[in-house]
Amino acid sequence: AVRSNFERLDFAGMAKPRQVFQRLWLVADLQQLSMKMVDTVPGLSGLKGFLSYQNSVGYVDLDAKNVGLHFGNLYDEAWSLQEVRGRLLLRQTETGLGLSSSRLIAKTDQLSAVGKLEMNFAEDRRQRTWGLVIGAEDFALESAFPFVPNTVPDAVDVWLESNLMAGRSKQSGLIVHGSLDRLSPKIEKRYAMQVELDEVTLQYADGWPVATNVYGDIQVSNDGVFAAPLT
Repeated sequence: AVRSNFERLDFAGMAKPRQVFQRLWLVADLQQLSMKMVDTVPGLSGLKGFLSYQNSVGYVDLDAKNVGLHFGNLYDEAWSLQEVRGRLLLRQTETGLGLSSSRLIAKTDQLSAVGKLEMNFAEDRRQRTWGLVIGAEDFALESAFPFVPNTVPDAVDVWLESNLMAGRSKQSGLIVHGSLDRLSPKIEKRYAMQVELDEVTLQYADGWPVATNVYGDIQVSNDGVFAAPLT
C-alpha cells in the first residue's frame, strides 16, 4: 500500500505485474510518502522529494525531514532520521526491480552520517540482495548501536552495548551486504564494522578490569571481534 500527497502526477501503465514497471511513466512531487513494508521491500514514512520514472529507469531526489525506514527482521526498530538528502536510482531488469543510491546524507539527533545503498528486488526471493555502506565521524558510541543489523550475532551485539561502556568514536564505518531473505543461511549475510575509539571506557569481558581513556580500532565482522593495539 502506498499513500502520498502528489502536487503533480502523470501516470500511464499496464496492470500486468511483471510488465507494470516497464510500461510505467510517472512524474511526481512527493509529500509525506508512506509505504508499508511488503515481503522484503522496506517500508517508509515521511518521505519527501521529486520522482521521475519512465521506460524502466528513474530516480527520486530526496530532501526530507523526520523520516522513518522500516527494514523488518533486519532491525528491531525503524530508523528514525531527522534529515535525509540524496538521490535514489531505480531500474527495472529482467529479474526484478533494482535500487541504488548516490551519496546519501542522513542525520539523527546524535550523529550525522553519509552512506550508499544498493537493493535488488528479484522475483526469486533467494536472489533478493542488499548492500549498505555507512560512515560517520565524531559521535557518542551508543548513538551508533541502532544501526547495527540483526545479522550480527547476539553475543557480538551484547558485547558492543555492554562492554563499550562510554566514550566517542572519531570515525566509524559499517558495511552490510548479502541476502534479504530471512530464510537464507547466515553465510549469505555478511557484515563488517570498524570503530575508531576515542577516550573510551571498555571492559573486555566480565570479571576483567575496566580500562579508561582507551584509543584504537575495533573491527567487528562475521569472523568475530578484533582489536588493533589499544592504548
